This record gives sequence, C-alpha cells and structure tokens, in this order.
Amino acid sequence: MKRGIHPDIIEDTLKNGRVEHYGKHGVKFVLSSRRTIVCVGQIIGMKITIFTIEEGN
Repeated sequence: MKRGIHPDIIEDTLKNGRVEHYGKHGVKFVLSSRRTIVCVGQIIGMKITIFTIEEGN
C-alpha cells in the first residue's frame, strides 16, 4: 500500500493495462482511469519483475 496505490489497482494494471516495450527486456504497463498507474519492470522468459509502481499524470 505504499504511495497510496491499492494492490487491486496494481493487479488490474498488469491484467488490463497497455503494454509499452522499451530496450531489450524493459516493459511498462499503463492503465488510465481516474488515476494513471504505471508499472515499470522487465520480462525475461516467463517471469515478470516489477521494479517500480508510480502514479502518472
């Protein structure tokens, strides 16, 4: 619950959000609703690692 972002919103972002690839393994999951949630991480093989979760504009 850090940064005031509920875990259910993070899960919705990963399931229903827009995926933006950058670099070799980098990925951003972006979900725009009342608040824009951005999850930044990487995909290697079958594993997704999320580094940071932030609230965008």
